Amino acid sequence: MARRVYLTNGAVEKCKAEAAKAGKPVVFTDDKLKGFLLKVSGESATFYVQRDVGGKAVRVALGRVGGKRTASDFRDLAEKVRGELGDANKAAKAGDAAEAARIVAHVRDRLERDGAPARPQARADAPQAAQVDADGPEQAPQAPDEWEAFTLAQAIDEHVANMKARNRARSVDRMRDEMARYLGEWMERPVASLTKRECIDRHRRITQDHGPIVANKAFRMLRAVWNSAAERFDADEHAMNPVRKFRKVWNEEGTRKPIDWAALPEWAARVNGVTNPVRRDWHWFVLLTGLRNEDSRKVRWEEVNLTDKPGWYINAQGERVALPPKSMHRPCPKGGERKAFTVPLSAPVVEILKRRKAENPSIVGDDQGWVFPTRDKEGRLVNLREPKEQDYMRDAAGKVARFRRNAAGEWATDPKGQPRKFTAIASAHVLRHTFASTADEEEVGVSERVMKALMNHTPDSANMNHRYNRPSMDAMRAATEKVAGFLIRKAGTGPGATNPAGRIEREAAGRPSRQASA
Repeated sequence: MARRVYLTNGAVEKCKAEAAKAGKPVVFTDDKLKGFLLKVSGESATFYVQRDVGGKAVRVALGRVGGKRTASDFRDLAEKVRGELGDANKAAKAGDAAEAARIVAHVRDRLERDGAPARPQARADAPQAAQVDADGPEQAPQAPDEWEAFTLAQAIDEHVANMKARNRARSVDRMRDEMARYLGEWMERPVASLTKRECIDRHRRITQDHGPIVANKAFRMLRAVWNSAAERFDADEHAMNPVRKFRKVWNEEGTRKPIDWAALPEWAARVNGVTNPVRRDWHWFVLLTGLRNEDSRKVRWEEVNLTDKPGWYINAQGERVALPPKSMHRPCPKGGERKAFTVPLSAPVVEILKRRKAENPSIVGDDQGWVFPTRDKEGRLVNLREPKEQDYMRDAAGKVARFRRNAAGEWATDPKGQPRKFTAIASAHVLRHTFASTADEEEVGVSERVMKALMNHTPDSANMNHRYNRPSMDAMRAATEKVAGFLIRKAGTGPGATNPAGRIEREAAGRPSRQASA
């Protein structure tokens, strides 16, 4: 007895009631996904998937109703298993009955390891029966293939290798660190064993503990890593990425808005109050160039020409790169080496870089070629790593406030909760947005084409001139001078100077108070 129904969690309960009324086992077939079945027998309800293999129907148990997996999870699993049975069918049609039997047996074994009910006895007409008869009744269990045993840690290595092959490995270290931090418990698990339900649960947990943006980023990386591993083994034709169809799961991410012109003087006062001159100059450098965060922190002296004469340097590939007067080359920005670009430097930026050139030796000694140097925890000299300035959120009295999530998942003040930090100075990407927002100001009037060139954005693909003709260095230089002049006027001040001892000469107004509303 079989009935057609759209198998959802709600439908499962109705199916159980209908089977109980019938007083005998009932099989319900899904009316949207072919071969997706639910068999209800007494108090037990089990999901199956069925597909022809070599002209004979093969039915595989996916798992019993109950536990954490939903009907939607079983539907996703059914799609994956149908793909694998499709491979078995291809092998059977090609005359390779042994390979067809191996695939079916492997699918059954994996599902049984994951909790699906084992078959009490193999059917005589099942494709694997011929293989058992040929090889004898006491076969050793099939070893898992490479794809089924490929761990998340190995998948990350595969993805990194692909990134390096495409010259896009600039964020490798950060990706490894973040995946280990948020998905570390899964590193030794086969990527093929990760389920959509597990990913949804972990995404929600990371959202609660670390915020919506962090959770989205972690699972975008997992999606890319899974795809790289599946591509290596051609598994993407029959396996399903657990982060696929995440449309309803992704958190909404607020767009970063530029700093209002009325708020720019407060930003400038706060930045000029930063005690570290390297960090202070870096904030101004990003505002006045619009560079991306990582790219701005990794500028090296050989990539900059502060003179009035043309220059050049040899890049990592041994190529000679021209450096026009007062310009900067970025060899590996977002998008890799193919997106390398050169831009002119405005007069205020040249002054910032000249100051760093003069002061770095008294602050760190040999800066080893880094424009913005610092030292790591082991005392090694490296480029600036974490330039954002953070502070604890405080109440109106200036006391550190404590927070805990309420039932709705929102942060609420709680004296027994935990302190929370916030970024006290606008992030690099906010500064980049601020730089871009000057283009339409009447005092600036920079064309979209020139602004995209300054910020290394992809030209308009619909306009062939934009795609192939880059604005001249003179046009970009005039534009960057206008932008820098406008921003400094709006800020009401320029980068704070340093005295011979390397300390910042703070603004008379001092550092603005840091308060946070509950």
